[in-house]
Amino acid sequence: MKAQLRAANRAYASKEKGNPILSFLLNFIIPIFFLTKYSLFCDVINFDGIIFPFKLGVAHNQVAANALVLSLSFPVGYFIVNWIIHKRTSVVAMAGIVGVLLTGVVGLFELSSQWLAVKDAAIPLVLGLLILLTLKMRPPLLVRMVCNDSLMDVYKVYAALERNGNEERFKNLFRVTTWMFFLSFVFSAITHYILAVIVLVDPMPTNEQIAELMYLKYPYCVLPFALCIVFIVLYLFKKMTSLTGLTMDEIFPPELDNK
Repeated sequence: MKAQLRAANRAYASKEKGNPILSFLLNFIIPIFFLTKYSLFCDVINFDGIIFPFKLGVAHNQVAANALVLSLSFPVGYFIVNWIIHKRTSVVAMAGIVGVLLTGVVGLFELSSQWLAVKDAAIPLVLGLLILLTLKMRPPLLVRMVCNDSLMDVYKVYAALERNGNEERFKNLFRVTTWMFFLSFVFSAITHYILAVIVLVDPMPTNEQIAELMYLKYPYCVLPFALCIVFIVLYLFKKMTSLTGLTMDEIFPPELDNK
């Protein structure tokens, strides 16, 4: 029994050391935040010449160049530290680097309203595609984040799955949930594009239009997307309790947070 549980743990649980939530923050959330909000910091503090002390010949926007370099430093730094400590590459960091590059390079060029709409839609679409591609990882990213022995009582969960004969259904649950996350990002891309087309009526957007677009994103794009994510997470947890016959406290014991 112990050997089977160890095999299940190797097959499903994260092999990357450390907190998977922290990894997701450093490789995706924080870099994207700096890519989109860097100009706000420049209004308060003069960053010119600190991050990027020279001008890029291809860059029309020095602020965008600074934001790209700063944002890349998080997944690149994580990749280097993970390599030094664990002597292996971090797939999560590599996905973060690709995502930041695809997102940030667009901001280096002055864009028309049409291209700004495409850019707004491209960001969630690229992130969704990256999440979908993690299904090729072994184990997939969602499994690494949820089925992690720092969060979950892995042995108890897989003992319950084996007892109930639901091991294959558990695998399929994470495949389905990953597709649901991907579709939620596609939905977000569509809402971002439609909103941008409606608000940015001039060929070259004015500052007022861009400010209005940023304001309207929260009720029309961010909130619906957040509700989709909440629904998916609740669906995942409900199915996990159904397949294992365990409660949430048994699957994710609070005492693991103190280890």
